[in-house]
Parts: sequence; structure tokens; C-alpha cells
Amino acid sequence: MADARRSSTLVVNPEQAVGSQARLYSRACAAHLLREFRPSAWIQDIAMARLAAQCAPILYHAPSLAQHTGRTSTWGGPFHEAFDFEAAA
Repeated sequence: MADARRSSTLVVNPEQAVGSQARLYSRACAAHLLREFRPSAWIQDIAMARLAAQCAPILYHAPSLAQHTGRTSTWGGPFHEAFDFEAAA
């Protein structure tokens, strides 16, 4: 039997992790984020990805389960699009 994690996830470099849609953290990682996160000039999603990577590799579901709608960001930042998003029929 194939490892389900291998067939539905990919490891993402924390330097390339953007967005906060559909993120899941272990309890230990969430506790680490609560202890270590400090508001700063960093964008929060990037800061959280780098802190989370201190606990374990960052795994994204593949194909992506979340996608921005529209073409502009609600907070004025750049628009990001998942290359592997598969919309429901």
C-alpha cells in the first residue's frame, strides 16, 4: 500500500511558502508559533512559514485545495495562484 502522505503532499521550502489558505499545524507547532511570533515588518504568512519550518518540514496538499478568487488581493498585496488547483466540477 502506498504512503498516502507521499501521494497527496509535497514539501515546500519555507522561503517559497506564501499565503495562509488551508494551513494545518500540529499542537506543538502551534504552541511554538504562539511563543515565537512577533509582529514586525515581515508579512505574517512568510514569518509563520519560517517559524513552522523550525518544527517540521512544511507540507502542502497536492493538488492544492485552496485558491484565491478574483485577480486582486483583498489587502493590496500581489495575487498568487496555485499552479495545481483543480476546481470542483
